[in-house]
Amino acid sequence: RRRVGGISLAVAGAIFMVLWAPAASAPSGGAPLLAGHVLFFLNCLGTSWYVIVSKELFTRHAPISITGWAYMLASFMMLAAVIAINGSAPLLAFVCGDSDPGAAEEC
Repeated sequence: RRRVGGISLAVAGAIFMVLWAPAASAPSGGAPLLAGHVLFFLNCLGTSWYVIVSKELFTRHAPISITGWAYMLASFMMLAAVIAINGSAPLLAFVCGDSDPGAAEEC
C-alpha cells in the first residue's frame, strides 16, 4: 500500500514538473524544451537504476559507505560535465542562454 502511494506521488510530481511551467520560466519551445524533457527523463532513469542497484549493495555494505561512494562518483561526473560545457561555446550558450546580457555574462 505504501509502495503504491509512493510511486503514485512520484509519478504525479513528475507529471506536474513537466506540464506546469509558468510563462516567465518556460523556454520558448523547440530544442531547449525537448532537451529539458529528455534530461528529466534520464534523471528519472538514473535515480531508479540507483535505487535498484543499491538495494543489493545495502545487503553487503554499510549504507553510509554506499552513499559516500555514490556522491563521490556523482561529483566526478558533475566535474566532467562542467569541464565539457565550459570548454564548448555552443554547449555553454545552450545551458546559459538568456536574452539578458547581464545574466548571460554572469553564467
